[in-house]
This record gives sequence, C-alpha cells and structure tokens, in this order.
Amino acid sequence: MDKKAIKHAIVKRAPKVALRAYKLWKIYSLPAYQSPSLPPEIFADARVVADRSQLLELLPKNGRVAEIGVEYGRFTKKIIAINQPSEYVGLDIDFSKLDETIKSSATCNLQFIKGSSSETLNQFADEYFDWIYIDGDHSYEGVKSDIEVAKRKVKRGGYLIFNDFAHIVWASFSTFGVHKAATEFILQEKWPLKYWAYESNALYDIVLQRP
Repeated sequence: MDKKAIKHAIVKRAPKVALRAYKLWKIYSLPAYQSPSLPPEIFADARVVADRSQLLELLPKNGRVAEIGVEYGRFTKKIIAINQPSEYVGLDIDFSKLDETIKSSATCNLQFIKGSSSETLNQFADEYFDWIYIDGDHSYEGVKSDIEVAKRKVKRGGYLIFNDFAHIVWASFSTFGVHKAATEFILQEKWPLKYWAYESNALYDIVLQRP
C-alpha cells in the first residue's frame, strides 16, 4: 500500500472531530502558500465561463478522457452525458463511494482503475488523452505528482483541467496546493490558460492547453 492509500485509509476511519482538528492545525502550522505571478500572455486568449458544467460544453467531445479523483461519480455523470467520450478512465485510490449505476448506464468504453493516480495514469501511452481532469490529491506535492505524468499523457492541443484552484478552504478546514502547483507549472511550461470557470464558493476550475 502506497503513502496516498495509507493516508486515505487513516482519514476515512478518523473521527470527524479529530479530522477537523488536524486540518485546522495544518492551516495554522503550514506556511501560507504563495503562487508566482504570471505573464500577461498566458491570459491573452482566456475565456471566463459561468461554471464547470458550461466548461464541459466547450471541451472536446467523443474523445479519450481521464478523471483523476472520482469519489461519488457526480461529475463523471456530467462528463459522460455532455462530452460523450469514446473512452472514459476514472482513477482513484478508493471507489467505495462510487455510484455503481454509472457503469450500467454508460454507453462509452468505461474503466475505473484503483491506485495512486500518478502510477495508474502512467500505464497509458504518451499523448493518449484528449483531456485530463485533475481532482485528486489536493496537496501541493500530490498535484505536482499528477502534473508530471498528466502533462505527457495529454495530446498536443489537448487540455489539463484543474479543479479547486485555491489555497485554503475554510468551510472544510482544508489546505490546498492546487493553485501553487498549477501556477508554477504554467510559469515553467508556458501552457496558455484557455478557460476559467467561476464557482460561487471560489473553488474555480482552470483549463490549460498543451502547445
């Protein structure tokens, strides 16, 4: 069992009070995340949309899609309904919460692979997917690990989408490294920002396009 799976198993069994206390301790004990500034050209052709459902309408249809972090499968249903992928791959370390009706109702080639996302995604050939939705381990190290693999697995001209583009979520006493990891990647690789999806809880989605 890898570190992510062990951490998930501990969190899953921990009392809610203890879990919230731990998350609150993390917020106050960890140094605040600080993301780098980005050059104006990254935003030159960016478009803001109302929410991530509208975002799906703008992403390629009938393609190969990977979703890192599935949980209940609510967003999975939207991906399948709106984008009608030829192949959908869901990656997670635990599928115990997944709505099993997804499997029986899907009309596409559908598979769910259990394990560390950075390892399971690596099973696929480079430039295999039209787009990859990253919504797994939200820690800075976890997102960076997913990026390192996902950036090779998406086609040229394809997309990487980051959910929960934020630093801290007070409502759930959580610290996210998504914002810092994603902006560092943008700065290093110069992938332009294509779409920014508004969300009322300020947990935005951003879409980067591989040059």
